[in-house]
Amino acid sequence: MTFLFHILSWVYGLGACIHRKIYDWLPKTRLAVPVVVVGNLTCGGTGKTPMVVHLAKKLGASGKRVAILTRGYGGHCNGLPIKVGPQHRYEDVGDEAYWMAKKLPGVAVWVDPKRSRSGRRAAETADVILLDDGFQHHALHSDERIVLIDALNPFGNGKLLPLGPLREPISGLKRATRVVLMRCEGEPPAALMALIEHYSPGTPVSLCGLRASHLVAWPSGAELPLNTLNGKALGLFCGIANPQRFRELSEKTLAAPVVFCQAFADHHPFSKKELEGLGCPGIQAFLTTEKDAVRLPLDWQPGVPVYALAIELALKG
Repeated sequence: MTFLFHILSWVYGLGACIHRKIYDWLPKTRLAVPVVVVGNLTCGGTGKTPMVVHLAKKLGASGKRVAILTRGYGGHCNGLPIKVGPQHRYEDVGDEAYWMAKKLPGVAVWVDPKRSRSGRRAAETADVILLDDGFQHHALHSDERIVLIDALNPFGNGKLLPLGPLREPISGLKRATRVVLMRCEGEPPAALMALIEHYSPGTPVSLCGLRASHLVAWPSGAELPLNTLNGKALGLFCGIANPQRFRELSEKTLAAPVVFCQAFADHHPFSKKELEGLGCPGIQAFLTTEKDAVRLPLDWQPGVPVYALAIELALKG
């Protein structure tokens, strides 16, 4: 089986290389406004979508009209590209696009796997475009390419899919115009900094921590302070790429014991039946992520309060 994974990893790497070379030769779509890419080299959650939200807020506060382009993973709408609006459900446009549109009123969130197509529509009314999870998307010209790296687990075992977590070789860092080390608020690892300098000489490196900011009550959406949960026995559940990170942040931030934790697959569509069987005796509140909360069926009646843990980025540099 390991031998097979080695073969598949080699085939994947060859395909990724050919894909990039083809787009190096083909003309890229250039938009009339700047395009900022946020992406990474690995599979799994490094905080790309929270970073896009952070940048959108920052740019919006400076007076820029911001648009976000996203693939809309899990969405099933026809007539692409789609500008996410109040008439849509998460099933239509995908949970991440739906959540970003709710989180960022006034920011246009466009869904389409063909980002050059949605980009042309977005550029009609935007001053700047953010491309979510777009580092491996080569058809659209980008002006800035921000690569996120988990400082505590940068590249896993250093192998390409499916043998490891890498979507492309680490040498792809040479395309980055900025690197952000996630989960890094102190001194960055010297070996990682040397590796970045080797593959992307002179590229600026920023440090970024992830912090809980407040609670969001489900389904009302009311924002509450973190101390609302002080002393309450918590049941955690989520369907994200890195559930352990969610548990660690919850336990680090909240003065509340975690007595139950259930991880589902990333983007999992929760059903009322499975949620009714969730938990254990003694739970006083359920806690999930903001992205998961948009996928909860509104007819679920858990019997205890349900909250989403809102996070914010602490970016340095």
